Amino acid sequence: MKSFVWEVGYVTFLGKDQKRPPIQQWLKPLIPFQLNTINNYPNGCVGLEIQGHNQIQDLGAYLSLCQQFKGDGPYLLINDTLFTNHISWAWKYFIKLWLKHNSNQFDANSIWGDIRTPSNPPQELPSHYLASWIFVIPNKTVLTTFSNQLNHAIHNSSNNPLSDSYQSYLTNFLNGNVFRGWHKIVDESKKNQKKECYIVEHQLSRLLLEANVQLHSLQEGNSTMGLFIRTIERINTRSTFIKNYLQYSLQNKSFPS
Repeated sequence: MKSFVWEVGYVTFLGKDQKRPPIQQWLKPLIPFQLNTINNYPNGCVGLEIQGHNQIQDLGAYLSLCQQFKGDGPYLLINDTLFTNHISWAWKYFIKLWLKHNSNQFDANSIWGDIRTPSNPPQELPSHYLASWIFVIPNKTVLTTFSNQLNHAIHNSSNNPLSDSYQSYLTNFLNGNVFRGWHKIVDESKKNQKKECYIVEHQLSRLLLEANVQLHSLQEGNSTMGLFIRTIERINTRSTFIKNYLQYSLQNKSFPS
């Protein structure tokens, strides 16, 4: 297999005094890499971290990272939920497996990541889309398409009216419950910020599909393992939701609506 040096864009949100997750240690046994890190926390940068603006959270930072990449690929865009919401060793395994079985895919018009397949999606939501915490982009041509479509999604997310079914879908997801949805309990302002992120995330995948970019799961090589890890991650996030829900209730002596 031809040897590549990957350009890795990593997005975090940490204050200066907060402990950094071991992203370099996670990458070292996986791929040869050059790492660019954007920290969206205001005045939180340490070392070689680049100060981010936190526009659309990690999605705006990804756009900045795409513009900083200099080589012809491949590229990895990832954020720090790798260590908080996901099982990091398992995703290292999935990428290793992808590298083993896709050595001839670096010219492909495709992007790999964490595919989501909603049931009965509204018209604005693709039948399958990429969660915005990880993207494997094989070459410069696809990176350019990704960057262009991400820029379009960010700057046009509020221009199109949303159907009632999509509004309902987003509201239900943001409010969350024991079984599904966002795991955080926050005020309406933060919910609206996250809502905008989800709209951009969904629109990005729709625009990529319209541009004939194929979207694939990094778990394709081992669907059984992928289902197991996805189940464990869902259990973890639902546990976090219950913890946040109870904490909110105790602090406010009422239940969030």
